Amino acid sequence: MHHLGLLISQVVSACYAMMADVEGQPEVMLRAKLVAQLSMAGWIRTHSVAEAFESVARHVFLPGVDPAVAYADQAVVTHTAADGRPLSSSSQPTVMAAMLEQLAVEQGQRVLEVGTGTGYNAALLARLVGDDGAVTTIDIDRDLVQRARGHLAAAGLPDVTVVCSDGADGWRDNAPYDRIIVTAAAADLPPAWTEQLAEGGRLVVPLSLRGVQQSVAFDSVGEHLMSVSIIDCGFMPLRGALAGRDPVRTLGTAASDVAIRTFGVDGHSLAERLAAHIREWDARGRPSTCALHVRAYRQGSATGDAAITIDMPHTRFLLDWHHHERSMTSPSRGGPRH
Repeated sequence: MHHLGLLISQVVSACYAMMADVEGQPEVMLRAKLVAQLSMAGWIRTHSVAEAFESVARHVFLPGVDPAVAYADQAVVTHTAADGRPLSSSSQPTVMAAMLEQLAVEQGQRVLEVGTGTGYNAALLARLVGDDGAVTTIDIDRDLVQRARGHLAAAGLPDVTVVCSDGADGWRDNAPYDRIIVTAAAADLPPAWTEQLAEGGRLVVPLSLRGVQQSVAFDSVGEHLMSVSIIDCGFMPLRGALAGRDPVRTLGTAASDVAIRTFGVDGHSLAERLAAHIREWDARGRPSTCALHVRAYRQGSATGDAAITIDMPHTRFLLDWHHHERSMTSPSRGGPRH
């Protein structure tokens, strides 16, 4: 019944959008089509996230971009470095919807976003928290911050607090936060994020685990964080204090297995041993999402065993696989920032 109700709401939205299209508002039709697409594919699962996407005009945050492109399910690069490297984008809507569902924002909550980008995701968050909630978004790039403020004002959301600072420090002035969402990849969790997260709060972050990025939703449990959902993702790394790259080792082109061709009398045996060795390296060095659970402790406070332990300057990550559970389906990879 829940899914039926959501589907009906999308049909109604699409019908309204068709009427708007006749009246010369094609953006409304395009937005409704995107929401219906994300809902039918299962990335939008709740009415609140559907209504947020329906009410926020993405093209307002992408001035100069054709509306057909703005409402396509694809990332749109918005800021590049002098050498042409992309520094920021409006992320793929699929990835945005999936992470917002992970975040599970409720009306009246206080939310911190690390990585403002265009301001579009902050606008979605503002709709999710409602008039009684508060959204603070922070970015290290002053130009992006100024543009985002303009976009949010144009979208009728001037009350979103937009701050220019290093996201690794969070924003203590408006803490504590019920929800924190990070929209750039991080290999570590700085103390500010956990300190500014309210008791029982949730942190969603694209976590780089030995080069593999996974959007991890952590709940605060006592003195540590425990993952409650994990999906694959793809974001550019944070800039500032947490900037850095994990070593990435590429082996072959196969996406899911190892293909080895050998010759000679002992070729088959050698191939089997080599394939097993590579698979073991892959399992230990590149953790998969399937049934993965992550515990995060401040360095020096971790207890207990795990299949894999990853030590970072601020955090010890303990990784285990609970194979009796079904893994989550993951969206295709999106852009670096919202």
